[in-house]
Amino acid sequence: MVIGNALGSYESCDRWNGPAPILATKCGAERQAKQPDFSPDGLRQRLDRSRKRFNGRSIDLLAVHEPHMCPTAQRAGVISFIESVVDHGEVAVAGLGGGGPDVQKRWLEFGSFSYVITHARINALTLQGLTDSAPNARQNGAKVLAATPLMMGFLGSRFDASQQQLRDGTLRDGLRVFALRAQRQKALADEAGIPATQLAVRFLLSLPTVDLVLCGPSTPAEWEDNQAAYEAGPLPEGLYGQVWRNA
Repeated sequence: MVIGNALGSYESCDRWNGPAPILATKCGAERQAKQPDFSPDGLRQRLDRSRKRFNGRSIDLLAVHEPHMCPTAQRAGVISFIESVVDHGEVAVAGLGGGGPDVQKRWLEFGSFSYVITHARINALTLQGLTDSAPNARQNGAKVLAATPLMMGFLGSRFDASQQQLRDGTLRDGLRVFALRAQRQKALADEAGIPATQLAVRFLLSLPTVDLVLCGPSTPAEWEDNQAAYEAGPLPEGLYGQVWRNA
């Protein structure tokens, strides 16, 4: 809500000296809700709540969150709602957030979605999404927004803890591969003299398949780190190739 209020009033803020922010939100499944509500009324309530927080501004990006949790019988209603709010100018473009490649593919084939968000599928520790999520998006004219560039913190705040768990043998089997790859990528970053967090973000900026990188800073320092990575831009070709081979 604090961020919504700040962004909603940016036009009247004399301290704002940058371009207009892109306002993005989601509808569908909510973390705090016991049951996901994909009904038209539920979707309308969440969109109205977001717009109210943004001072009534139209939304630039609206994602259907966790579409795999939507009952099949409600999918047509969700798509109809999304297309309606886009047609009426309440939302500029709509997309899909999460759900996995198979679910996203089905929704892309049924509705007019302009982008997909890949969660933990395209980053410096895994390129799995380049074989499924990204091709699905391209075939349906959708952009690829890559989230979780630090792979759930394996190249960020969880690096030290995950490496200790790896040594202790307490890291879950399915996560060991990411901790091992994080070791290699961190070594490359150290050799190049840049933070591993920035290496990860800049790697995604280098990928031609990725149209937008979504970062989730939780502190001012993390925000500044993301900004530094963005300003530095794509990785040098040689370093990019090394990161690619390690991913």
